[in-house]
Amino acid sequence: SPEDNIRLKRKGKWPKPKETFQFEESRNQSHNSYFSNLYESYKIWCEQYREMIENRTFHPVQDIRNFVAKKSEQLHHAEQSAVATASESLSSLYENAYFTLIERDGTIDKQLTAFSNTAQSQLVDAWSSMWMMKERLRTASDISSQRKALQNQLNGYRQTLAQMRGGKLRTAGQFDGRQMADLM
Repeated sequence: SPEDNIRLKRKGKWPKPKETFQFEESRNQSHNSYFSNLYESYKIWCEQYREMIENRTFHPVQDIRNFVAKKSEQLHHAEQSAVATASESLSSLYENAYFTLIERDGTIDKQLTAFSNTAQSQLVDAWSSMWMMKERLRTASDISSQRKALQNQLNGYRQTLAQMRGGKLRTAGQFDGRQMADLM
């Protein structure tokens, strides 16, 4: 009765079960769940970390630098692979589309190939001349800065000469012509 259950709960005594509960003795060990795999990998990681600290092979800055370098190398490799794959697929797609519209080794194909080669060589020449232009501008800039420095030096010599002629610059001794030429 419900009153009996309430009295049993108050006293802290529970009724005995009618059947005993037992755990299965053989569990299916081949069943792996996400959480058991996560736990196992975490446990392995913790053991490796503890071993690193205990063996004094733990260098956090160096390890992070190595990790970042490794990951950046992997990303660079993946990027290069993706670009190469995309390039190959686009190249084959372009070639297939081109030759479905234009007869291979026909007159139009030959004319387009000649036009493409001419345009490519002209672009290469234009690019080379742009690089030459940069060199020329750099050389002109260097010459201009050297000219300015020499002009400033010449102006300084002229002022010194003018002051010496006017007697405003007093020296311990008189300058002779050779010393003046060396100064200039």
